[in-house]
Amino acid sequence: MQISWWTLAIQGVNFLVLVWLLQRFLYRPVQDVIEKRRRLRQQAAAEAERTKSEADALKHRYEVALSTIEEQRQTALDRARSSVEAERTKVLEQARAEASERIVKAKADIEKERSAAIKALQGEVADLAVKLAGTVLAELAPSIPNEALIARLEAELGRMAPAERRRLDGEIAANGASLNVVTARALGAKEKRDWQARLERVLKHPLKVTFEEDAALMAGAVLRLPHTAVRATWADQLAQAREALLRGSGGNIP
Repeated sequence: MQISWWTLAIQGVNFLVLVWLLQRFLYRPVQDVIEKRRRLRQQAAAEAERTKSEADALKHRYEVALSTIEEQRQTALDRARSSVEAERTKVLEQARAEASERIVKAKADIEKERSAAIKALQGEVADLAVKLAGTVLAELAPSIPNEALIARLEAELGRMAPAERRRLDGEIAANGASLNVVTARALGAKEKRDWQARLERVLKHPLKVTFEEDAALMAGAVLRLPHTAVRATWADQLAQAREALLRGSGGNIP
């Protein structure tokens, strides 16, 4: 078998030409397309990665914002609850204080009314007691001996302090030894003489005695001078008894 070198040479040239043509018009464009597609894939991957990163960042910001909103909402709720609780406590305390003040005021008003009622009742009881006693004494007064009336006034004069007695004596002397005796009933001539004699003996003085009557005295007598009065009457005793009743019952009635 003979080999044709020209044929081999032509075929080699044809092959080289084919290779050049393939490389020129097929391989390089295909490579360019492949490279372009590779770059596009890389760009797409980079874009996707960037988009994913942005999405992740956006998601993170959203989650942070959501968490912040939740914290703010919880804080606002806590503040609202605290404010409501504080206001509730304030209202309750104010209500308790007002209720306590009203109770104290009510107690004070009740005590005031109670004291006024007790005082009024004491006055009524004292007045009634004095009135009843006065009625009884008024019935007994006419039967009291003149001697008892004189003795009662003598006892009042005997209880006077030395300074008061000296002042009384001085006033009698300054008044010309004149004095006035007031009794609850009119005195007879003998009774007047008895008064004159007893008063001169007690006061150690000649006297000019005038007599008057005043039924309001009930019983007893009043020795009058221009600036002094010595009293020994049942009316005065009843008034003193009324004062004693008021003072005594004021501390004992609960």
